[in-house]
Amino acid sequence: MQDGMRRMHQEQEDVYYYLTVMNENYAHPAMPKGAEAGIIKGMYLFSEGKAASGKDKTAKALKVQLLGSGTILRESIAAAEMLEKDFGVAADVWSVTSFNELRRDGLDAERWNMLHPKPSRASAMLKSVWASAVAR
Repeated sequence: MQDGMRRMHQEQEDVYYYLTVMNENYAHPAMPKGAEAGIIKGMYLFSEGKAASGKDKTAKALKVQLLGSGTILRESIAAAEMLEKDFGVAADVWSVTSFNELRRDGLDAERWNMLHPKPSRASAMLKSVWASAVAR
């Protein structure tokens, strides 16, 4: 909401923001530190999977990426806990705040790269996020 108010009132941009209201009553998890930019861009790392501690030694190398949006985020968090506890598989949980914004960012990067093939390549936020997730 802060970003929307700033853009619409202070910067006088012609944009619109919307709030999604759900009928489910549950306590929302706290916002992780440093997540503000990712929230605006469409996605942020909610929690990083812990190293696997299962009985199977090969499971230590296993790690998955789970995405959740809205009320489904709670299910992604629960799935990450189950994967770690029952199967020894680490799971990063990503909160997706806007699939539309991620798509726009990807299309903008694709367009930039098409129009500027050599000098500097743009990278979509999602591509950068996945690259960093794989490197961890």
